[in-house]
Amino acid sequence: MRTTVTPEFERLCDHEFTLAVEEAYEGLGPQIAQIKEHYNTLGSYVNSATGYAVKDAVLARVDQVLAAFDRAYMAKWRDDPIRPLIDEDVTWLGRKADLHFDAMAREAEGRCNTYLGEPRQFFAQFWSEAGIDARQRAMKFRKKIEILKMQKDQPSAKPQTVAGNNPFAIASPDDKKVEILLAELRRCYDAECWNACGILLRIVTERALDGVEAACKKKKGLGNKLNYCSNESQEFGQSVKEALRNLLAGKITGDIVAHDAVIVIDRPDIDLVAPYFRHLINHWCSMNPRPMAESKIT
Repeated sequence: MRTTVTPEFERLCDHEFTLAVEEAYEGLGPQIAQIKEHYNTLGSYVNSATGYAVKDAVLARVDQVLAAFDRAYMAKWRDDPIRPLIDEDVTWLGRKADLHFDAMAREAEGRCNTYLGEPRQFFAQFWSEAGIDARQRAMKFRKKIEILKMQKDQPSAKPQTVAGNNPFAIASPDDKKVEILLAELRRCYDAECWNACGILLRIVTERALDGVEAACKKKKGLGNKLNYCSNESQEFGQSVKEALRNLLAGKITGDIVAHDAVIVIDRPDIDLVAPYFRHLINHWCSMNPRPMAESKIT
């Protein structure tokens, strides 16, 4: 039997994963700078505490990349009770995992090496461990593909909601209202209230654009705000601007969502814009990194 993966399906998965990886590493540079400044201030930068802190920060992003693979690829089968997972699909998932996880491990090692810098001989232990740990985590994650195949092969098994698989389980910026709205968005997604998700996405997206780009507050309507920020604003990088253009093209951004009961929003409409929405919110969060807690050197 041939794989159920079409070229269009593969492009969708790859695009979602690529964008999510960019999100995963967003804000890491400022975080590392905080760590280095912290230990420099203490007069003890060349210390194992520095190496462990930088390595742990990088590996935390590795965990986000693994979660992104789960959302972009495996969730397509896990969350669709009628989509079969045949042996050829398992092979395809395995090839994708090998390709992306090898790159992920090399990225973790390289970033750790670059961030730690000199003296490289002293810090070699930590950046080499970052690569080793990333590969070990990937090997454990690889087993999830086998488990998914066994679950899908159970004829009586019903699809289960996997904790952490909600695409809106993301960090909130320092905005109490947005924190409440994101919590409600997650609840509505789990409850499959798609129209409510669409309205909440509109509200939070507008607030995010206004929070990042002050000039955006003068613009009326989400479409005008997205158009301005994706083309004229200097507050967004190219990857975020591309995400904004995709949000602008999404069904949920039309005013009709909130005012025309005839138009129905379905899950595919929400899932289509979710990665671009996350990219925007993560960018907003990264602009104001939280102060690093004090730590003691032992």
